[in-house]
Amino acid sequence: FADTKLPVYKQLTLEDYAEVLPYIDLIFPNETEAAYYSGISGSSEEELAAMADAFLKKGVKAVVIKTGEQGSWFFDGMRRIRHPAFAAEVVDTTGAGDNYAAGFIHAYLNKEPVPVCMAFASACAALSIGASGATGGVRSREQVENFLNTK
Repeated sequence: FADTKLPVYKQLTLEDYAEVLPYIDLIFPNETEAAYYSGISGSSEEELAAMADAFLKKGVKAVVIKTGEQGSWFFDGMRRIRHPAFAAEVVDTTGAGDNYAAGFIHAYLNKEPVPVCMAFASACAALSIGASGATGGVRSREQVENFLNTK
């Protein structure tokens, strides 16, 4: 699993990471990061799929593009799955993407199907933005499941 971030000190491309990309089963760029690394801009399904294809062509097995309040997309070359974001009161967005990735990975390692992984991840992100700081909102699996049971 890998998360991405925009480079701060020097420009980097997917080619700079080419050696490690085939070892990544799932990568979690947000829309801005996916656009940067793919060189493709836009937010339509086709543009997001093209961004994901840039990672897939380098050997990444699957790409989850986080699109903030628009939700997220999963691409693996065969499937395109969208999950909307859950409505939530925004206190602080710090760590929302990280909580999304952690939630997805948790569900994935528990052998849940991709749509369930996306729902669990989206719930983690929604809980995260409802509290201050990156770690204050998500406290337990039970809390996330209770949140999901209300949706």
